[in-house]
Amino acid sequence: MLALLLLKSVSVFAGQLDLNENMWLNWTAVNETSAKFILGVNSKLYSEKTWAGVGFKAGNSTTFGMKDSDIVTFILGQDSSCQDRFGQDESTFPNADAKSDIVCGTKSKEGNVYLFSWERNIETGDANDFSLKDVQDVVVLWAYGPVDNDGAIQAHGNTTADRGYVKGNMTDLKSAGAVLSFTLALALFLY
Repeated sequence: MLALLLLKSVSVFAGQLDLNENMWLNWTAVNETSAKFILGVNSKLYSEKTWAGVGFKAGNSTTFGMKDSDIVTFILGQDSSCQDRFGQDESTFPNADAKSDIVCGTKSKEGNVYLFSWERNIETGDANDFSLKDVQDVVVLWAYGPVDNDGAIQAHGNTTADRGYVKGNMTDLKSAGAVLSFTLALALFLY
């Protein structure tokens, strides 16, 4: 009998980030090429006439607003309402991407938190999407605001209660193991 020990380094893309007191973001790898995200929204913020969004941009950016950011928005009162957007500048609402690279999940509620999910490829090939391949330096943006009577998203407010960002390395963004690397040992017994 021969025992063979194989060591393999494995990266697990997973974690959770508190964006503010009413919103958090959870992410996990679905497989080697895609990731699933869940935006949690406290029921204190929830309204049928409210939208919420989260975005990503390069951490080496000198500005922390919407410009050059990959954004996903949700109308909270609707099921499967996520939209793939790109922040072309700081002062106008982000346009919908010409090519949506996200798959909307369904809205659900657990306790006092509404959950909005989506999946996307880690690398989409879309110039308007942030690459999740190297998340060592990233800015995570968040915002929420009203929806008008016709269902159109309106501008968020200009206070830190309405919008904000967190900048850092996803391995230490107040996440319990945002990106975990570990060694997996496999023992194969050959007869």
